[in-house]
Amino acid sequence: MPIGQKVNNMKSTGRISVYHANRGFGFIHETKNGKLLTYFFHISSVVSGDPRGGLQARFTPNVNKKGLTAIDIEVKDGE
Repeated sequence: MPIGQKVNNMKSTGRISVYHANRGFGFIHETKNGKLLTYFFHISSVVSGDPRGGLQARFTPNVNKKGLTAIDIEVKDGE
């Protein structure tokens, strides 16, 4: 997979495991095929909702030189 490209064009769903509001970043966990994947995200990638730990999020998986990242994130409040 080339660096800086979307893993696929389909949205994935996961849970925000932690969000550091004071630093503007967090992590989303997704279980895929029995494997736990962790995606880094920055607040600039959140397109809707208010990120907080424990909330569900829809996102587009991406990969960069540091690993898996989430972009185009839609936080689902209260779900």
